Amino acid sequence: MKSKLNLLTVLILAGSLAMANQALAQQTGYKLIDIGTLGGPVSYILPAGQIGSFSQLNATSTLVGGAATSIPITPNSNPIVVCGGIEGDVPFVNHAIEWQNGSVMDLGSLAGPDHCSVATSINADGVNSGHSETAATDPVTGWNEVHAVRWKNGTIMDLGTLGGSISFGAGINKSGQIAGF
Repeated sequence: MKSKLNLLTVLILAGSLAMANQALAQQTGYKLIDIGTLGGPVSYILPAGQIGSFSQLNATSTLVGGAATSIPITPNSNPIVVCGGIEGDVPFVNHAIEWQNGSVMDLGSLAGPDHCSVATSINADGVNSGHSETAATDPVTGWNEVHAVRWKNGTIMDLGTLGGSISFGAGINKSGQIAGF
């Protein structure tokens, strides 16, 4: 009898908590939205503390990040540019994305559809910073080189390096100046 009473108490508490959470969600007006992918199994924004996690959502509700395509990664795909997903366990090329008003747009990469990229930041004017694989191979790692990039009006621009084979675009300010390393 005691175990039935305990079970009933647990069920009543669980139901009460569920109703309270539902009421709270309705009051705050928050809505969970699946932003979709580019044909692969995942999409993401870089979590706080990751390389380049700055303003990934601007005032016009445009979100930037990355998403998997259905294109398999190659042995020289660079895992640092999130080829293979944010955890590195998805064997597909990831591209930078921009999501707005229910649509996800593929921002592409410097070297075509079989190379990875990720958008790390967006400013109020909709200009994005991030990084992308190039067609060149890093002589030290054997992976594709990665360069900081800017996406503006649908066009990607290679920001180059400081003489090495890798650079990352991390953040962008309202003037369009990009910070990185």
